[in-house]
Amino acid sequence: MATILLAATATPGHVNPVLAVARLLVGEGHRVLMLCGALFEKGIRQSGAEFVPFAPEVDFDYRALEQHFPERAELSGTAQMALALKRFFAAPIPQHDSRLRALIAEEEVDLLLVENGFYGVLPLLQQTRSQRLPILMLGVNPVSFSSPDAIFYGPRIAPELRRSLGELPWLDEQTRRLQADVQQSFDTALAEAGAPALGAPFTDVMVTAPDAFLQLSCAGFEYDRPELTGVIRYIGPLLPPRLESVPPPWWGQLDERPLVIVSQGTLANVDLGQLLLPAMQGLAGDALQLLLTTGGRDPALLGRSIPANAIVTEHVPFELALPRAAVLVTNGGYGSVQAALAHGVPLVVAGTGEDKAEVATRVAWSGVGINLHCNEPTAEAVATAVRKVVHEPRYRSRACLLADEMGRLDARAAIAEAVTILLASTR
Repeated sequence: MATILLAATATPGHVNPVLAVARLLVGEGHRVLMLCGALFEKGIRQSGAEFVPFAPEVDFDYRALEQHFPERAELSGTAQMALALKRFFAAPIPQHDSRLRALIAEEEVDLLLVENGFYGVLPLLQQTRSQRLPILMLGVNPVSFSSPDAIFYGPRIAPELRRSLGELPWLDEQTRRLQADVQQSFDTALAEAGAPALGAPFTDVMVTAPDAFLQLSCAGFEYDRPELTGVIRYIGPLLPPRLESVPPPWWGQLDERPLVIVSQGTLANVDLGQLLLPAMQGLAGDALQLLLTTGGRDPALLGRSIPANAIVTEHVPFELALPRAAVLVTNGGYGSVQAALAHGVPLVVAGTGEDKAEVATRVAWSGVGINLHCNEPTAEAVATAVRKVVHEPRYRSRACLLADEMGRLDARAAIAEAVTILLASTR
């Protein structure tokens, strides 16, 4: 069997899908190494992979990014995204590239598999195929390709609508400057790594340069992108295996009322008042049952006024709860949205940070839910959207259509097939 090196940005949304791949590849008998942050060492070792840590100077704790980048607290929207791209994603490229190259040489690696937020692979992607080992890319975020609808680059407008409206000045001058500044930060980091400047936007290179690109979603959730035909393969989400597990203590409290699951995820949950509190307050008197997850934070942070129709817990096993859900209220984490759609669950999304505005736009565009266009919706806004999604069948119908599409896909089989093909190409 082969030696396969995995790498992922050290946040749950990037790591968890790669951990699922690690378990798959270990199960097939491959030797698997995974380069990642120290916070994820335990999970990596439990998957059967060998853990390789990031260089300490670029091993950031995603739970306390303001401690690493104090200016982040003063920014929002596109400006905050630009800072993250420059400091969290681009700046570590030289250290990550050095570690990748050393591992490839020392461990005689046969294949490199990374997720599309791990930009430390960019120097290797700039080499010709004959100069490097095969690289398989896993898409764990909305498809990021340079057009006005793409992450960071401007207004979130579906390409077909943008094309029908003709050529208009979509980008304001401030966004153009941020865009150029971010691109320059990637070129600066690449120069430090001894690599040439990019000949295309950094997001484009991550899509077009790998030997294969597998997107963890279905085509129905993504815009029609004719220019990417044959480049991206949609393989569906990597859902947790359906294991026989002990239900959580609150499981017996669930009843026949429509179940509304509310989650801010694990990264944007410092202030639970952004989404959990408005949902709890706005829907307290409804004939609904609320299941609120704090994403690992202390439920006591929500205070003592928990309404009678609410259950609050640190974690919700989606594989158990989503089949019972009427709607998922979320800040737009890509993995959570894909899991909901795989179960035919419609969504209410309130998120504008990181890539969440892109996710929220696709939720509305595909007809599977409502985009609240903010990070901190009012209780009234959340309640109105939830009632609309619960009581208007069109949202559930659209979500079920995507669930049917995802049901015809098999992410694990597609990954195993791509790995086999790429390994065969080296022999």
